Amino acid sequence: MKNKLLLLASAALMLTAMPAAQAEKFFQFGVFAPDIQIIPANSSVAGLRIDFVYGENTTMSGLDLGFVHSTTQSFSGAGLGLVNLVGGEMTGAQLGFFNRTRGSGSCGAQLGLVNFAEGGIKGAQLGFFNKASSVSGLQLGLVNSTPNLHGLQIGLINFADNSAISPIMPFVNWKF
Repeated sequence: MKNKLLLLASAALMLTAMPAAQAEKFFQFGVFAPDIQIIPANSSVAGLRIDFVYGENTTMSGLDLGFVHSTTQSFSGAGLGLVNLVGGEMTGAQLGFFNRTRGSGSCGAQLGLVNFAEGGIKGAQLGFFNKASSVSGLQLGLVNSTPNLHGLQIGLINFADNSAISPIMPFVNWKF
């Protein structure tokens, strides 16, 4: 018991000795950004972010949980929510009904009903509707669309401008 108390006291002392900005950035809880959240929207979070309704930060790395997540710049980690929005590059996974990245290149997976990778994706998009400016990997869904495919599309209808077969193909399309 004495060792546990000593360990807790040491941890508390280390947290209070850290600058406030560093201690705050590990955990974010928000109800509705930018006004009702612990860390300001123009700050970064590295650790755990829980967004009860809507949360926003500049960068996020770690685990993102909640309904609507917005990262105005880069995101790395796992985003689990109804809506995952990334204004920059994404590295990791987005799991939600609607996923969107806007950065010049994302690496990982988007799993949702609707997936958009405006700057392209290296990895996979798995959903009902998938669209990316370029795909290096796999698109698996009912409708898949990209002008620049380097990989495989599997779905009811597949659009790939640079396809090895045809720009529009049912069931499967590819370009390697």
